[in-house]
Amino acid sequence: MKYLSKLTIVFFLLTMAGVYPAFAAVTDTGAGITIDNTAEIEFSVGGSPTLNATSTTASFVVDHKVRPVVAPLTLTPQPVVAGSTSQYLAFTVTNDGNSAAALPIVLSNEQAGALVMTNIAYYQEDGTTPGFQAAEDTPVPGPTPTINVDRDPANALTIYIVGDAPVGATAGQTGTYHLIATANVAEAATDTLGVSDNVYADDAGTSTGDVAYNGLHSANALFEVVDVTLTAAKSSSVISDGVNSGPPYFRIPGSVIEYRVEITNTSGLLPASNVTLTDEIPANLIYVADSVEIDGTAYADASAQVTYVAGPPEQITVTLPTDLAISTMIPITFRVTIE
Repeated sequence: MKYLSKLTIVFFLLTMAGVYPAFAAVTDTGAGITIDNTAEIEFSVGGSPTLNATSTTASFVVDHKVRPVVAPLTLTPQPVVAGSTSQYLAFTVTNDGNSAAALPIVLSNEQAGALVMTNIAYYQEDGTTPGFQAAEDTPVPGPTPTINVDRDPANALTIYIVGDAPVGATAGQTGTYHLIATANVAEAATDTLGVSDNVYADDAGTSTGDVAYNGLHSANALFEVVDVTLTAAKSSSVISDGVNSGPPYFRIPGSVIEYRVEITNTSGLLPASNVTLTDEIPANLIYVADSVEIDGTAYADASAQVTYVAGPPEQITVTLPTDLAISTMIPITFRVTIE
Protein backbone atom coordinates (compact mmCIF):
# COMPACT_ATOMS: atom_id res chain seq x y z
CA MET A 1 0.00 0.00 0.00
CA LYS A 2 3.01 2.29 -0.18
CA TYR A 3 1.60 4.00 -3.30
CA LEU A 4 -1.77 4.78 -1.78
CA SER A 5 -1.36 8.55 -1.42
CA LYS A 6 -0.15 9.14 -4.98
CA LEU A 7 -2.55 6.76 -6.61
CA THR A 8 -5.54 8.07 -4.69
CA ILE A 9 -4.89 11.54 -6.15
CA VAL A 10 -4.36 10.16 -9.65
CA PHE A 11 -7.48 8.03 -9.40
CA PHE A 12 -9.59 11.04 -8.36
CA LEU A 13 -8.35 13.18 -11.24
CA LEU A 14 -8.80 10.43 -13.78
CA THR A 15 -12.25 9.62 -12.46
CA MET A 16 -13.20 13.24 -13.12
CA ALA A 17 -12.00 12.72 -16.71
CA GLY A 18 -14.01 9.52 -17.11
CA VAL A 19 -11.02 7.17 -16.95
CA TYR A 20 -10.75 4.49 -14.31
CA PRO A 21 -7.34 2.81 -14.24
CA ALA A 22 -6.79 0.12 -11.63
CA PHE A 23 -3.12 -0.43 -10.97
CA ALA A 24 -1.83 -3.83 -9.92
CA ALA A 25 0.36 -4.20 -6.87
CA VAL A 26 4.03 -3.61 -7.57
CA THR A 27 4.65 -6.77 -5.53
CA ASP A 28 2.87 -8.97 -8.11
CA THR A 29 4.94 -12.07 -8.72
CA GLY A 30 7.26 -11.46 -11.63
CA ALA A 31 6.78 -13.08 -15.02
CA GLY A 32 9.18 -15.91 -15.76
CA ILE A 33 9.65 -16.96 -12.16
CA THR A 34 9.51 -20.73 -11.69
CA ILE A 35 7.47 -21.97 -8.75
CA ASP A 36 8.21 -25.50 -7.53
CA ASN A 37 5.99 -27.43 -5.13
CA THR A 38 6.44 -30.78 -3.45
CA ALA A 39 4.45 -32.63 -0.79
CA GLU A 40 5.73 -34.71 2.13
CA ILE A 41 4.02 -37.99 3.10
CA GLU A 42 4.36 -39.67 6.50
CA PHE A 43 3.20 -43.27 7.13
CA SER A 44 3.91 -46.41 9.11
CA VAL A 45 3.44 -50.10 8.32
CA GLY A 46 2.66 -52.77 10.93
CA GLY A 47 3.66 -50.57 13.84
CA SER A 48 6.96 -49.62 12.23
CA PRO A 49 8.57 -46.29 12.95
CA THR A 50 7.25 -43.37 10.92
CA LEU A 51 8.33 -43.50 7.34
CA ASN A 52 8.54 -40.54 4.94
CA ALA A 53 8.10 -40.07 1.24
CA THR A 54 8.38 -37.01 -0.98
CA SER A 55 6.14 -36.36 -3.94
CA THR A 56 7.40 -35.54 -7.36
CA THR A 57 7.91 -31.82 -7.98
CA ALA A 58 5.16 -29.86 -9.70
CA SER A 59 6.61 -26.81 -11.44
CA PHE A 60 5.18 -23.98 -13.45
CA VAL A 61 6.40 -20.63 -14.75
CA VAL A 62 4.51 -17.42 -13.92
CA ASP A 63 2.98 -15.95 -17.06
CA HIS A 64 3.43 -12.37 -18.28
CA LYS A 65 0.49 -10.15 -17.35
CA VAL A 66 0.42 -7.61 -20.20
CA ARG A 67 -1.23 -4.45 -18.98
CA PRO A 68 -0.64 -1.04 -20.62
CA VAL A 69 -2.44 1.89 -18.95
CA VAL A 70 -3.02 5.34 -20.50
CA ALA A 71 -4.19 8.33 -18.45
CA PRO A 72 -4.66 11.98 -19.48
CA LEU A 73 -2.66 14.77 -17.87
CA THR A 74 -4.61 17.39 -19.86
CA LEU A 75 -7.82 17.27 -17.83
CA THR A 76 -9.56 20.37 -19.22
CA PRO A 77 -9.95 21.48 -22.85
CA GLN A 78 -6.59 22.66 -24.22
CA PRO A 79 -7.16 26.08 -25.82
CA VAL A 80 -5.64 26.67 -29.26
CA VAL A 81 -5.83 29.53 -31.74
CA ALA A 82 -6.48 29.01 -35.45
CA GLY A 83 -3.15 28.70 -37.24
CA SER A 84 -1.14 28.00 -34.09
CA THR A 85 1.58 25.34 -34.26
CA SER A 86 3.03 22.76 -31.88
CA GLN A 87 -0.06 22.51 -29.69
CA TYR A 88 -0.15 19.49 -27.42
CA LEU A 89 -2.12 17.14 -25.19
CA ALA A 90 -0.31 15.31 -22.38
CA PHE A 91 -0.78 11.71 -21.21
CA THR A 92 1.00 9.14 -19.12
CA VAL A 93 1.67 5.63 -20.38
CA THR A 94 2.31 2.99 -17.73
CA ASN A 95 3.47 -0.61 -17.87
CA ASP A 96 1.35 -2.10 -15.11
CA GLY A 97 2.36 -5.67 -15.88
CA ASN A 98 4.58 -8.07 -13.98
CA SER A 99 7.59 -8.48 -16.25
CA ALA A 100 11.00 -7.13 -15.30
CA ALA A 101 11.62 -6.43 -18.98
CA ALA A 102 10.39 -3.17 -20.49
CA LEU A 103 7.15 -3.49 -22.43
CA PRO A 104 7.32 -2.29 -26.06
CA ILE A 105 4.24 -0.16 -26.75
CA VAL A 106 3.10 1.21 -30.11
CA LEU A 107 1.43 4.64 -30.04
CA SER A 108 -1.49 5.66 -32.21
CA ASN A 109 -4.51 7.94 -31.92
CA GLU A 110 -8.16 8.25 -32.76
CA GLN A 111 -9.73 11.64 -33.49
CA ALA A 112 -13.32 12.83 -33.10
CA GLY A 113 -14.91 16.25 -33.53
CA ALA A 114 -14.84 19.15 -36.00
CA LEU A 115 -11.29 20.23 -35.17
CA VAL A 116 -8.80 18.06 -37.01
CA MET A 117 -5.22 18.96 -36.14
CA THR A 118 -2.52 18.59 -38.78
CA ASN A 119 1.07 17.29 -38.62
CA ILE A 120 0.30 14.98 -35.70
CA ALA A 121 3.43 13.71 -33.94
CA TYR A 122 4.34 12.04 -30.65
CA TYR A 123 6.98 13.18 -28.18
CA GLN A 124 8.30 11.71 -24.95
CA GLU A 125 9.00 14.08 -22.06
CA ASP A 126 12.72 14.15 -21.25
CA GLY A 127 12.36 15.76 -17.82
CA THR A 128 14.38 18.93 -18.47
CA THR A 129 11.51 21.43 -18.51
CA PRO A 130 7.91 20.64 -17.53
CA GLY A 131 5.49 20.77 -20.43
CA PHE A 132 6.15 20.15 -24.11
CA GLN A 133 9.37 21.63 -25.45
CA ALA A 134 10.09 20.68 -29.07
CA ALA A 135 13.80 21.40 -28.67
CA GLU A 136 14.13 19.24 -25.53
CA ASP A 137 11.63 16.41 -25.63
CA THR A 138 12.26 13.26 -27.62
CA PRO A 139 10.31 12.62 -30.84
CA VAL A 140 8.82 9.15 -31.15
CA PRO A 141 9.25 8.54 -34.87
CA GLY A 142 6.83 6.68 -37.13
CA PRO A 143 5.43 4.98 -39.07
CA THR A 144 5.19 2.67 -36.06
CA PRO A 145 6.05 4.96 -33.14
CA THR A 146 7.20 2.69 -30.33
CA ILE A 147 8.22 3.36 -26.75
CA ASN A 148 9.64 0.96 -24.17
CA VAL A 149 8.09 1.32 -20.74
CA ASP A 150 9.58 -0.19 -17.59
CA ARG A 151 7.31 -1.93 -15.09
CA ASP A 152 5.70 0.01 -12.23
CA PRO A 153 3.57 3.22 -12.20
CA ALA A 154 6.62 5.07 -10.85
CA ASN A 155 8.22 4.55 -14.29
CA ALA A 156 5.29 5.93 -16.28
CA LEU A 157 6.30 7.97 -19.33
CA THR A 158 4.76 11.33 -20.22
CA ILE A 159 3.73 11.31 -23.87
CA TYR A 160 2.54 14.30 -25.90
CA ILE A 161 0.26 14.29 -28.92
CA VAL A 162 1.47 17.36 -30.82
CA GLY A 163 -0.24 19.03 -33.79
CA ASP A 164 -1.03 22.28 -35.60
CA ALA A 165 -4.42 23.99 -35.60
CA PRO A 166 -5.76 24.68 -39.11
CA VAL A 167 -5.78 28.30 -40.22
CA GLY A 168 -9.51 28.07 -40.97
CA ALA A 169 -10.49 26.72 -37.56
CA THR A 170 -13.27 28.67 -35.83
CA ALA A 171 -13.85 29.47 -32.18
CA GLY A 172 -15.76 26.75 -30.36
CA GLN A 173 -14.60 23.87 -32.53
CA THR A 174 -13.25 20.92 -30.55
CA GLY A 175 -11.13 17.91 -31.39
CA THR A 176 -10.99 14.90 -29.09
CA TYR A 177 -7.84 12.81 -29.36
CA HIS A 178 -7.58 9.33 -27.89
CA LEU A 179 -4.01 8.19 -27.25
CA ILE A 180 -3.87 4.45 -27.87
CA ALA A 181 -1.07 2.35 -26.36
CA THR A 182 -0.86 -1.12 -27.90
CA ALA A 183 1.41 -3.74 -26.36
CA ASN A 184 3.76 -4.94 -29.07
CA VAL A 185 3.74 -8.57 -27.90
CA ALA A 186 1.52 -11.40 -29.11
CA GLU A 187 -0.88 -13.07 -26.70
CA ALA A 188 -0.53 -16.80 -26.18
CA ALA A 189 -3.35 -18.90 -27.57
CA THR A 190 -3.03 -21.54 -24.86
CA ASP A 191 -1.16 -21.98 -21.61
CA THR A 192 2.17 -23.73 -22.07
CA LEU A 193 3.64 -25.32 -18.98
CA GLY A 194 7.16 -24.14 -18.33
CA VAL A 195 6.79 -21.05 -20.55
CA SER A 196 6.00 -17.49 -19.48
CA ASP A 197 3.06 -16.85 -21.80
CA ASN A 198 1.82 -13.36 -22.65
CA VAL A 199 -1.67 -12.74 -21.24
CA TYR A 200 -3.58 -9.54 -22.01
CA ALA A 201 -4.94 -8.00 -18.79
CA ASP A 202 -5.77 -4.42 -19.80
CA ASP A 203 -8.94 -2.49 -18.97
CA ALA A 204 -11.39 -1.10 -21.52
CA GLY A 205 -10.41 2.38 -22.71
CA THR A 206 -12.03 5.35 -24.42
CA SER A 207 -11.30 4.75 -28.11
CA THR A 208 -13.73 2.96 -30.39
CA GLY A 209 -13.60 -0.79 -29.86
CA ASP A 210 -11.17 -0.63 -26.94
CA VAL A 211 -12.57 -3.44 -24.85
CA ALA A 212 -10.96 -5.15 -21.89
CA TYR A 213 -8.21 -7.71 -22.49
CA ASN A 214 -7.41 -6.76 -26.08
CA GLY A 215 -3.76 -5.81 -25.54
CA LEU A 216 -4.22 -2.06 -25.67
CA HIS A 217 -5.52 0.81 -23.61
CA SER A 218 -6.61 4.34 -24.46
CA ALA A 219 -7.63 7.63 -22.87
CA ASN A 220 -8.67 10.95 -24.35
CA ALA A 221 -8.10 14.69 -24.06
CA LEU A 222 -9.52 17.68 -25.91
CA PHE A 223 -8.36 20.61 -28.04
CA GLU A 224 -10.71 23.63 -28.27
CA VAL A 225 -10.37 26.62 -30.58
CA VAL A 226 -10.61 29.99 -28.81
CA ASP A 227 -10.30 33.64 -29.77
CA VAL A 228 -7.64 35.82 -28.17
CA THR A 229 -8.48 39.52 -28.30
CA LEU A 230 -6.21 42.46 -27.46
CA THR A 231 -7.52 45.91 -26.68
CA ALA A 232 -5.56 49.16 -26.85
CA ALA A 233 -6.57 52.28 -24.93
CA LYS A 234 -4.65 55.44 -25.89
CA SER A 235 -4.43 58.66 -23.89
CA SER A 236 -2.18 61.73 -23.73
CA SER A 237 -0.89 64.04 -21.02
CA VAL A 238 1.16 67.24 -20.99
CA ILE A 239 4.64 66.84 -19.46
CA SER A 240 5.83 70.44 -19.94
CA ASP A 241 4.87 73.51 -21.99
CA GLY A 242 8.02 75.69 -21.89
CA VAL A 243 6.10 78.48 -20.19
CA ASN A 244 4.93 77.30 -16.81
CA SER A 245 7.39 75.98 -14.23
CA GLY A 246 4.77 73.65 -12.77
CA PRO A 247 1.33 72.28 -13.50
CA PRO A 248 -1.09 73.02 -14.89
CA TYR A 249 0.65 72.75 -18.27
CA PHE A 250 -0.97 73.64 -21.59
CA ARG A 251 -0.83 72.14 -25.07
CA ILE A 252 0.94 74.96 -26.91
CA PRO A 253 3.75 74.88 -29.48
CA GLY A 254 6.87 73.66 -27.71
CA SER A 255 4.92 71.52 -25.22
CA VAL A 256 5.99 67.93 -24.63
CA ILE A 257 3.13 65.45 -24.83
CA GLU A 258 3.31 61.89 -23.52
CA TYR A 259 1.16 59.28 -25.24
CA ARG A 260 0.22 56.18 -23.26
CA VAL A 261 -1.12 53.04 -24.93
CA GLU A 262 -2.44 50.36 -22.58
CA ILE A 263 -2.50 46.98 -24.33
CA THR A 264 -4.64 44.34 -22.59
CA ASN A 265 -5.01 40.65 -23.31
CA THR A 266 -8.69 40.23 -22.55
CA SER A 267 -8.54 36.46 -23.02
CA GLY A 268 -8.59 34.36 -19.89
CA LEU A 269 -7.17 31.40 -21.80
CA LEU A 270 -3.97 32.08 -23.76
CA PRO A 271 -1.05 34.52 -23.73
CA ALA A 272 -0.37 36.63 -26.84
CA SER A 273 3.06 36.40 -28.48
CA ASN A 274 5.00 38.82 -30.70
CA VAL A 275 2.80 41.78 -29.75
CA THR A 276 3.76 44.84 -31.83
CA LEU A 277 2.45 48.42 -31.71
CA THR A 278 2.91 50.75 -34.71
CA ASP A 279 2.20 54.45 -34.34
CA GLU A 280 2.44 57.02 -37.13
CA ILE A 281 3.24 60.41 -35.63
CA PRO A 282 0.65 62.99 -36.76
CA ALA A 283 1.60 66.19 -38.57
CA ASN A 284 2.58 69.11 -36.32
CA LEU A 285 4.19 66.72 -33.82
CA ILE A 286 7.85 65.67 -33.57
CA TYR A 287 8.84 62.41 -31.92
CA VAL A 288 11.18 62.77 -28.93
CA ALA A 289 14.13 60.44 -29.54
CA ASP A 290 14.63 57.49 -27.18
CA SER A 291 11.46 58.26 -25.26
CA VAL A 292 9.81 54.83 -25.48
CA GLU A 293 9.06 53.00 -22.24
CA ILE A 294 7.47 49.56 -21.98
CA ASP A 295 5.88 48.88 -18.62
CA GLY A 296 8.12 51.53 -17.04
CA THR A 297 11.40 50.35 -18.63
CA ALA A 298 13.10 52.69 -21.11
CA TYR A 299 14.17 51.42 -24.53
CA ALA A 300 16.41 53.34 -26.95
CA ASP A 301 15.40 53.77 -30.57
CA ALA A 302 18.30 51.50 -31.57
CA SER A 303 17.14 48.66 -29.32
CA ALA A 304 15.56 45.40 -30.45
CA GLN A 305 12.20 46.58 -29.10
CA VAL A 306 11.95 49.91 -30.99
CA THR A 307 12.11 50.73 -34.70
CA TYR A 308 12.08 54.41 -35.66
CA VAL A 309 11.38 55.65 -39.21
CA ALA A 310 12.21 59.33 -39.83
CA GLY A 311 9.58 59.71 -42.53
CA PRO A 312 7.82 61.89 -43.29
CA PRO A 313 5.67 60.88 -41.65
CA GLU A 314 7.62 59.74 -38.60
CA GLN A 315 6.74 56.30 -37.33
CA ILE A 316 7.68 54.12 -34.40
CA THR A 317 7.15 50.39 -33.99
CA VAL A 318 7.36 48.90 -30.50
CA THR A 319 7.53 45.16 -29.81
CA LEU A 320 6.83 43.78 -26.35
CA PRO A 321 9.86 41.90 -24.98
CA THR A 322 7.71 39.12 -23.51
CA ASP A 323 4.39 37.41 -24.15
CA LEU A 324 1.33 39.30 -22.98
CA ALA A 325 -0.11 37.01 -20.33
CA ILE A 326 -3.79 36.23 -20.02
CA SER A 327 -5.93 39.00 -18.50
CA THR A 328 -2.85 41.26 -18.32
CA MET A 329 -2.22 44.90 -19.32
CA ILE A 330 1.15 46.36 -20.33
CA PRO A 331 1.52 50.12 -20.97
CA ILE A 332 3.69 51.64 -23.69
CA THR A 333 4.56 55.35 -23.48
CA PHE A 334 6.45 57.72 -25.79
CA ARG A 335 6.76 61.49 -26.16
CA VAL A 336 6.29 64.07 -28.86
CA THR A 337 6.76 67.85 -29.11
CA ILE A 338 4.15 70.21 -30.59
CA GLU A 339 5.69 72.26 -33.41
